[in-house]
Amino acid sequence: MSILAELFEQGALYDVLLDFGETVTDRARSNIRIQQTRYGKKRKANTTGTLAASLYYDMDVTGTTPSISFNSSADYGKWVEYGRQGKESNYPGIDKRFAASAAKPPVPAILTWMNLKKIKLRSMGDTGKMTKFAKSSVNKDEQKRLAVATAMAKSIEKKGIAPLYYWRDAYLETLPEYGPQLNAAMGEAVNIYILNQTRKLTNIKPA
Repeated sequence: MSILAELFEQGALYDVLLDFGETVTDRARSNIRIQQTRYGKKRKANTTGTLAASLYYDMDVTGTTPSISFNSSADYGKWVEYGRQGKESNYPGIDKRFAASAAKPPVPAILTWMNLKKIKLRSMGDTGKMTKFAKSSVNKDEQKRLAVATAMAKSIEKKGIAPLYYWRDAYLETLPEYGPQLNAAMGEAVNIYILNQTRKLTNIKPA
């Protein structure tokens, strides 16, 4: 066992990190549920509640480098966090190291999303284009819905998807609050560890 791993067994450090992990996860879930303005557009990624429910954190104190990590069991959780790149343009805040590569999402998935959001197409205006949406009952004209979903898929492929950063923001908001507790718990753990080692050395008898 490494010294760092042993430190997690001393004092309140382990409990403080558990509390820190719970708080970050709760705030990440809240970031998904609330409507946020990102790059001039309002976004909320909680159509079904699946993503928020999928969030969890892991603590590994057994290896040579103890760590805490934040994850989602939903396969799309990563690209909601980091966004998706576009073929022709990208959102200003996107991090290409982690964002998904440019791709056209499947049209059936967009149609499913439109149905879950209960979105119907508004009637055509003077321009002859249907660019506005309204929440209501599902529109009966599936041909028009398919055309809109296809156009949305092409737009996503071209422009990408803005990152939501629900994990990052939760982590950065929580860390300053827990800084003093983490430092105090780490100091206590180090002192206990040194004391234990000193006792072991004192008890060593010459051969």
